[in-house]
Amino acid sequence: MFVFKYPVLDIGYHQYELASYVPNGISLAEKGLAFYPIHRDYLFHGHSQLFPITLAISYKIFGIKPFSTHLVPLIYSIIGLYYTFLCGKFLASKGKTDGLEAKTSDASEKDITSSITLTLPEMIGLSAALLLFFSPLYFAQSGIANMDLALSAMTIATYYYYLRRKWIGYVIASSIMVLIKEPGTIIIPILLFDYLFQKQKKTIK
Repeated sequence: MFVFKYPVLDIGYHQYELASYVPNGISLAEKGLAFYPIHRDYLFHGHSQLFPITLAISYKIFGIKPFSTHLVPLIYSIIGLYYTFLCGKFLASKGKTDGLEAKTSDASEKDITSSITLTLPEMIGLSAALLLFFSPLYFAQSGIANMDLALSAMTIATYYYYLRRKWIGYVIASSIMVLIKEPGTIIIPILLFDYLFQKQKKTIK
């Protein structure tokens, strides 16, 4: 994703960005970071404030310019792709496909010196990530500052850590998810219900 998006990161702002995110990020970068609106010119829309704060941090590091703005959603999009791969791999491995392997080699060379070996779960995870990568909406939004792409990335990260029962990672990812945008709060009770249901299911057995 970075290779495809890097050449266009410095293209001008989208009007959607100028309506809120860019002014908020600039305000926080110039007058101090805060999780609540403390500046008179801060355009507060009732959302959680972590995303504008990440924009402000990017502005402080790289300067206030389109590149700094578009770099943030690009990073979140890469996170989303990575955890999509991990989720696909883990769910496929739970289907008892671990023993199956697929070998890919370069047939164009006469002397094959190396080959890439992927398990079937890894291939499924990679396929899921590629499907997301080639989704026109996801690809387009990965270069535009908006909370929804960041929310989706941290939601899939939260789900992955929940599946693996890695609770420290789950707490960190879910906290970031909620601090990016408040609809993320609905994911937590859903996963809690699933956890209790699975636990009860094992007890009955």
